[in-house]
Amino acid sequence: MRRTTEPRRGSLVDGDATDADATARADAAALQSASASVDDALAEVERQVADAQLRLDPERDQATRAAEAVKRETEAEELKQTTDEFVKAGARLAESLRQVTAVSFTASEAAAIVVKAVSEIVEATKVINGDLESYMHLVLSGSGPIRRQPAPVTLVETLAPTPTRLPVSPPLPELPSVPLFQAQRPNFCYGARGQPT
Repeated sequence: MRRTTEPRRGSLVDGDATDADATARADAAALQSASASVDDALAEVERQVADAQLRLDPERDQATRAAEAVKRETEAEELKQTTDEFVKAGARLAESLRQVTAVSFTASEAAAIVVKAVSEIVEATKVINGDLESYMHLVLSGSGPIRRQPAPVTLVETLAPTPTRLPVSPPLPELPSVPLFQAQRPNFCYGARGQPT
């Protein structure tokens, strides 16, 4: 190192301004070359990081998709079990209502409503389970996006309107009945002889 710095120092101290300029230019070129080498090295590191990210992303994506499929499969199984329990409860309710139809005609109507509701729920859950199976297939194959759960809808309970009583006006006083049209008598003046004038 002393060998390289001493000639430079000597040229800067002993030499003229031209030598100093040449040395400064050489140092600047060396610095620029070193800077370009560092830039190349950083670019190479960035390329390697990008390649690693590309290799990791498909694995991460596949793991996320597998987790989503497992979650939805669990939900589908839970939906099936809950629907089966609902159907059994609905059948018991309908049978209990039928047993009291001799006493209440409304019980027969209620039993029919329960049977219809159970039937509609069963049909709806069949469609939902089909949607879940199709979605899980799309997610696992990578041909469909993972859907985000929408924000839950909160049901707002509305209060029944309270009836308002309008103030009742007091009855109008009865007016004496007067004929609408009244014949007017002519106004005659009577003279001394009792004759109208």
